[in-house]
Amino acid sequence: MKKILAVSAAVTAMTAVAAVPTVSNVEMSVEDGRDVTVTYDLANGPAVVTLSVETNSGSAWVAMDDKVVSRAIGDVNRKITGASGTITFVPEVELPADTASMRAKVTAWPMDDTPDYMVYSLAQPEANLTPDDRVRYYASSNALPGGLIDNVDYRMGLMVFRKIKAAGVTWTMGSDVSIEVSCKGYEAREAAHEVTLYRNYYLAVFPLTQGQYRILQGADDGSEDFVIERYMRIKARLTYDRIRGGSLYPGNPNDSSLLGVMRTTSGKTIDFDLPSEAEWEYACRAGYGHNYYGTGVQMRMTYADRLSDPEMDRIGRYRRNQAAEWYVDSDGAVGLNQANVIANAKSQGVTNGVPIAGSYAPNAWGLYDMLGGVMEPCLDWYQENISAYHGAVNANGASCLDGSTSTTRVRKGGSWASNAFVCRPAYREGVAPGYVADMLDTGLRVKCYMGLRKIDPEQ
Repeated sequence: MKKILAVSAAVTAMTAVAAVPTVSNVEMSVEDGRDVTVTYDLANGPAVVTLSVETNSGSAWVAMDDKVVSRAIGDVNRKITGASGTITFVPEVELPADTASMRAKVTAWPMDDTPDYMVYSLAQPEANLTPDDRVRYYASSNALPGGLIDNVDYRMGLMVFRKIKAAGVTWTMGSDVSIEVSCKGYEAREAAHEVTLYRNYYLAVFPLTQGQYRILQGADDGSEDFVIERYMRIKARLTYDRIRGGSLYPGNPNDSSLLGVMRTTSGKTIDFDLPSEAEWEYACRAGYGHNYYGTGVQMRMTYADRLSDPEMDRIGRYRRNQAAEWYVDSDGAVGLNQANVIANAKSQGVTNGVPIAGSYAPNAWGLYDMLGGVMEPCLDWYQENISAYHGAVNANGASCLDGSTSTTRVRKGGSWASNAFVCRPAYREGVAPGYVADMLDTGLRVKCYMGLRKIDPEQ
């Protein structure tokens, strides 16, 4: 039996701009208590449209878990250009027996303020996907089909991004050296200073995996020959030049680079790039202040206690929570034997070596492996003291913002080969753009800005 429910769930976007997209005439019908159809009208498009279901027990409308609509198809979770739309879905959770107590809520998001999660298909051109076909949006991680962690596609052929609401935010970058570094020479390198970010952006939930790398490059590079869950592991042994090519920021990545290939698959409509150092650290901290992990746990380490930390055991792969046979120790120093690393990769399990993406707890904004795993390059040239730049990208072609030169690019986050002290949001170091780290510890986390701005095809 088919029952039609007319609901007044017209939603307008919150951004106060001209021609704000609006939804009207929302109707939901349920057939045999299971198959659901929702129709709506859209004005002032294009817009991204998302769907939720609300129930009312008599006092107020309450949203159901977004999982209920995670298998919705049709004119939903993507850019809609038409004046009306139809959505169908089979609920992932049981609906109330009284369908009259339910209503559909359809939300229209302007194209410069799209939903919290974006999923991008990395499929190569032979898949015949249009740029719009490659992009889907979801209001929450629960709305992702199959679940963020349970659906392995999100670490293979798809890439999931999380919206970082940073526009107009001023915050303190760096560390309180009296707590974190205990006067060991890091005072200038991590000097606390105010930073203001001017744009929202999307940041990949996981670092690039070996499976995603294989799709982008069309083949493996043979540098990490893991047997167990090989393609779910974070891709390491990358360089800034391999990620972005020889193009100097603010120029666009070279077409043959990893980011250039991603831009090409988008029809050069999405500005995939590395995050700036300030964008990376802001996302890693997840709104918490200096001397806190992005989970809200306060750091209490000093340089003397730099090797291990209980919170790092929980949130990321690092030197002290994996197999010792990867390492050779000499006079208290921690190092790696390159031949042993590659040989051991053939037999190591899921708890050793370069980790499987998403193996550890996320930060408060749902980002995985921000600390530990692999070091993550940023756009900036490396300088010891950046406190005068207030978050600007410290790169002006071949020189730093002050006109000086640098030979290294910033990388952050620590890696599976680092001690806990290196796995802090404020920690920063430089690496040559073309240097292949012999510790197999450098990877990639992709960023793009809100609005998926059009890139000048001539650049």
